[in-house]
Amino acid sequence: GKLVILDFWATWCSPCLRALGKMDALQEKFEDKIAIIPVSNQEKSYVDKFFTTNKAYYFPRLTYVTADTILQAYFPHRFIPHEVWINETGKVVAITSDSDVTEKNIQDYLSGKLSSIKIKKDILKSEVDISKPLLDGELVGYQINHQQIAYQSLFLTRYIDGAGSWMQPKIIDGRK
Repeated sequence: GKLVILDFWATWCSPCLRALGKMDALQEKFEDKIAIIPVSNQEKSYVDKFFTTNKAYYFPRLTYVTADTILQAYFPHRFIPHEVWINETGKVVAITSDSDVTEKNIQDYLSGKLSSIKIKKDILKSEVDISKPLLDGELVGYQINHQQIAYQSLFLTRYIDGAGSWMQPKIIDGRK
């Protein structure tokens, strides 16, 4: 019966750790009108040890989910923090970055005024054949066209929302 925000995070993610403080303050401000739930795929013992060692990042108002596999399967993503907004009836109303989880946006949502919020999209590795050049337009659902190419010989493109970066190890003389 309230707005739920799932906050996917990890102990190694510095933007996630900064966001936890903000999430805790928002949970305090909106009390029983919302539930912000940090979700990590890391084991409970590891997360507990992290909080014991780094007391500045422990926020008792937040109820944490650890060792998660189910929520991550329902809401796949590549980049964290990753925020999933679920309304009072259980419907996903937004998927955002942590920068969109603000007092104003939550207040607007609660008062029925939140008209649009940028939807975060992550292009998953499974959507890309990394054996083919990016400029071949192989990004599923994202056609790279000549207007996006800044300088072809360097294979630079303008910003592609959700693409992020990943590297494949280079093999030289049989070694990585």
